[in-house]
Amino acid sequence: MANRSMNRLLAAAAWCACVVIAGCGGGGQDRQDGPAPAAGRQGAVEPMTLGAAPGAESAPAIRRAATDSARVTLDAVPAEAVRRRGKPDDRRRIGVGRDVAPTDTPGKTHAHLAWRPTPAGGMVGAIAFESQPAQGLRLGVLVQRLPADAVLRFYAPASAATLEVPARDILGLIRRNEEAGDTTAAGRTYWSPQVEGARITMEVELPPGIGADAVALSVPRLSHLFASPLAPSAGENLPLALGQSSSCEVDVTCHPYGAESNSVARMSYVGTDGGSYWCSGTLLNDRVSSGTPWFLTANHCVSRQTVASTLETHWFLRSASCNSGVTDPANRVLRGGATLLYASSTTDTSFLRLAATPPAGVTYAAWSPDALALGSAVAGIHHPRGDLQKISFGSVAEFGDCRVTDPSGAFSCTQASPSSAAFVDVRNTSGITEGGSSGSALFRTIGAARYVVGQLYGGNASCTNSGGSNFYGRFDVAYNAALHQWLDGGASVTLAVSRAGSGQGSVASAPAGISCGSSCAAPFTRGATVTLSAQPAPGSTFGGWSGACSGTGPCVVTMSGAQSVVATFSVATVALAAALDNTSLAWTSGGNAPFAAQNSIVSYGAAAAQSGAIGSSQSSWLATTVTGPGMLTFDWKVSSEANYDFLTVSLDGVKQLAWSGETDWYTSSVSIPAGVHTVRWQYTKDALLSSGRDAGWVDHVVFVADATARDVNRVFTWAEFAYPGLFKGPPASGTYQDYTYRYYPGSGNYLGVRDGRVYVHNGASWNFLDVGAFGDYLTTASTAGF
Repeated sequence: MANRSMNRLLAAAAWCACVVIAGCGGGGQDRQDGPAPAAGRQGAVEPMTLGAAPGAESAPAIRRAATDSARVTLDAVPAEAVRRRGKPDDRRRIGVGRDVAPTDTPGKTHAHLAWRPTPAGGMVGAIAFESQPAQGLRLGVLVQRLPADAVLRFYAPASAATLEVPARDILGLIRRNEEAGDTTAAGRTYWSPQVEGARITMEVELPPGIGADAVALSVPRLSHLFASPLAPSAGENLPLALGQSSSCEVDVTCHPYGAESNSVARMSYVGTDGGSYWCSGTLLNDRVSSGTPWFLTANHCVSRQTVASTLETHWFLRSASCNSGVTDPANRVLRGGATLLYASSTTDTSFLRLAATPPAGVTYAAWSPDALALGSAVAGIHHPRGDLQKISFGSVAEFGDCRVTDPSGAFSCTQASPSSAAFVDVRNTSGITEGGSSGSALFRTIGAARYVVGQLYGGNASCTNSGGSNFYGRFDVAYNAALHQWLDGGASVTLAVSRAGSGQGSVASAPAGISCGSSCAAPFTRGATVTLSAQPAPGSTFGGWSGACSGTGPCVVTMSGAQSVVATFSVATVALAAALDNTSLAWTSGGNAPFAAQNSIVSYGAAAAQSGAIGSSQSSWLATTVTGPGMLTFDWKVSSEANYDFLTVSLDGVKQLAWSGETDWYTSSVSIPAGVHTVRWQYTKDALLSSGRDAGWVDHVVFVADATARDVNRVFTWAEFAYPGLFKGPPASGTYQDYTYRYYPGSGNYLGVRDGRVYVHNGASWNFLDVGAFGDYLTTASTAGF
């Protein structure tokens, strides 16, 4: 931990400005409260232990499919550079993010993987990364496309240990990030398990029948750890052996807190900067002992779903016996991340559900929703500097409210009344807390039992400042605000919200819990009153409630039992023909969701047609029938995942044009031959991820039917045959200032017709070169059989 200078008042009631890091304290003895307090909102919940006591465990052998791999070697990180980048922080920084230019695009990564067949008939590729002098590495794998049946493996080349991750799990993690609202590259990044040492190999194996072109991923960033999983750091960034947190720390194994120790884990995760961090957290029981892995830590440690998805927890990380300094061989690492359910800076609370089942022998800690009293005896169990588990003893000295005062994370606290305060100040009598202790639970002793009553925010105590403060967010405040929704178990009932209609919008609840899209179902206390509000998206209107509510105003639901509500959103009530500015053509639409009229994104007139709200591997289409010959001109726009989700136009089932990514409005044309033909616009999504507004638009459709259009088509087709070097396709048709043209991307040339003349344009300027009379070229084309 690094403390900065702070002003302190000499008066006993004074409060100090503190960096948001766990501070250090003095010495003391284990104490107990008197009689149990009166029941609060609901009574305390007792602990639960599942499975046998932990024992030593050997890792299962996992086959590696790759026999060799390409290598990406980064320049060594100088120790001084690491120290400069490691700023003082309440979270214990154990690593820095590094850019990896050789694999920062799917194309570069594909080339490095050097795919080759496996004996089973599949494909495998591998890349080894080296970043000296790292004590450990994690790879940031940015996924664009990944078959669900693939397998990724991560290992240190010199080690026999291999960590295998099914692609299905990676896709689920990315989907979790998306559902939480992060559709950026950060949300699509999977951070690999942590591997010890300065080298890590990533291996990708595909089953038979799936080619390497089904994979599009890159590794633009890695996290370079300067502290190993079993070695905390001293100073700011220098690795040391276990047992070298501050000298006044107290070994938890020396005290009868075995059950509580089993509920506390050291957290390792990757922050938004690509750096790695340590904090502490605690597994909580619920009222029905469901075994759901609810996990409590600090908001300043984990406040985003993309960070929660990187979480690894280290259990039973303590000394084998009192003050031995030898790590308990039963220690376990749990991977797979977590779902962030609630994050609040008010009490510095982060509440998660671990994705994987905790190891056998863990304790789901007891907790109490009752408010603390001044003088209450408390104990904190934590991992200072990421060290083996320690314990601190003290009592509640003051109540307060805290706020951040500058970008470094410094905060100040002011004294507050017990009824309004969000934090308590604990003065320790034995043991201290340090960086890495953040998020750790505060236990209150009531009789012979101990209950979680808070989690660590920060402070300024140290071995030389034994009277310093340790600020903990109040569990009872967070429980009443939101945590009861999950922890009350059978005392809660579920409210489920679904959205219907052709429009788009969101639904939120008071009290918090429902935030639909990302969270459309949540538990609420039986008998509670929940108010739902609907917010239509641009171009949509809210049509009303059904189910447990009706009407268009706020939906008020009494939770006498499980309830369900439907919110209907509609697009502006404009007919497709009117939105497309063409009532002479007959329009149809379908797919997983049809195109619909809307008036917020428009190229011409008052409305345009927008593709329906679809999911992965789904499509939305719009079609009309046209009798040729003639030219169909239209405006189009798309906002999608570039190169994967497309708006296409086809003629009689044959694709003519396709667009993806972010575009402005553009005008294109399709030449319609003689006879009856079907033109279809279709927005289609691939099996993974979304970007932008995830939609396509069509507007201002104009059809000009005449023999000239047919003849123009004949001349264009002849020119492509006669001069293939000038007119390399596939071409795109369109109109511009009365020109009817085709553009040939292979050569960069345009071929156009206007006012009975033929023009060629090489892209250098907007001046077309007149190359002759249209009639002459038509005669030549006819003679050639076109």
